[in-house]
Amino acid sequence: WNRAPLMLKKVLIGLFLFALAKSSDMYLLMHAKSLGWDDSGVIGLYILYNLAYAALSYPVGKMADRLGMKFVYVLGLACFIAVYAGFASATNKFALIPLVLVYGLFAACNEGMAKAWISNMVPKAEVATSLGFYSGINGIAVLLSGALTGWLWGFFSPTVALAASAALACLAMLWMLALKPDKKSSF
Repeated sequence: WNRAPLMLKKVLIGLFLFALAKSSDMYLLMHAKSLGWDDSGVIGLYILYNLAYAALSYPVGKMADRLGMKFVYVLGLACFIAVYAGFASATNKFALIPLVLVYGLFAACNEGMAKAWISNMVPKAEVATSLGFYSGINGIAVLLSGALTGWLWGFFSPTVALAASAALACLAMLWMLALKPDKKSSF
């Protein structure tokens, strides 16, 4: 952290904020079940998500090469917010189908993008260290997120838990949008 470029520190703060918002996908699946999907239907939704993720990953990668990693990452955050807000407000189980497709787009925009973005921001000799640091803080944040989401789910409701994740992701997206590249940054 001490040797990291300032822009990397700013990006890591945004990534940490988002990791606090992103709990386990299991919460989405549990909510799908509570809206009336049986076990086979929930598995089908998860397969649909994975198909969308797989189908969109390559085109999203090409888009990042053209439009920038920050743009694609922020697009992914917008998809995440839409999905979690949609799940929080859904009253019809079939409303989850398009949300699951959008969640596949989120995954395509998010999963490798943060690591690629970090890799382009540090000297080659420090890429592995930087990615290890990111993985460490990400793991801690996801653990905290899972616990917080579980507490909100149990103490209040699934709607509150999912809406809280969407709200925190909004903060992360606003943080990322506010970042301005410096001369050494790859956005």
